[in-house]
Amino acid sequence: VPNTRCAGPDDEDGGRQAAGHLLRLGHRSFLVLMGVAGFSATPSRSSGLADKRLLGFRQTLKEAGLELE
Repeated sequence: VPNTRCAGPDDEDGGRQAAGHLLRLGHRSFLVLMGVAGFSATPSRSSGLADKRLLGFRQTLKEAGLELE
């Protein structure tokens, strides 16, 4: 739609925030469950959003000296 403005979440930062929260609670072992590859519950949004959240999550763990196996 022309001249329409929209604000959306920063999914990578959301992943960073989630990992940071868990690290502050003392967690050091993680399991990440994601949906079916390429599936988006809302067709109008990119299916890459979960990948962005995972990227942010992984980056925060790496900064803490941890990684997902």
